[in-house]
Amino acid sequence: MQLPSVASQPNAHGVYPDEAAEFFILPYERKGWLGMPIARIRLLHLPEGWLQSAEAMTPSGSGFGYGLCERHSGGFHDGREVALEIAVHRVERFAQRHDDAVGRKILAWARSLSGHAITDRRIAA
Repeated sequence: MQLPSVASQPNAHGVYPDEAAEFFILPYERKGWLGMPIARIRLLHLPEGWLQSAEAMTPSGSGFGYGLCERHSGGFHDGREVALEIAVHRVERFAQRHDDAVGRKILAWARSLSGHAITDRRIAA
């Protein structure tokens, strides 16, 4: 199922707002983490195609992330599944460099999204 595209304009840096984005979130349940997720993927459907963004962070402070923009998303993608698989792959690459409990949790979460057909806009694992 493809979500309807929304009229959205990027900011001066080319980043689109994520109000209309579909979220996949891996929360970190530990106190003191300020409620930040340890991993998050966003998908945005626009008339030009799909954008994706991915981010992940370990409690030690190692992490990566980028916004919903053409430059970091690799351009517009032809389908939701393509955009999701690219974001999942980027999270997997990050997690594979962290051989600890959090890295393994992020990796398992990312792999669980592969081939996923979730239609809810905001999803917490």
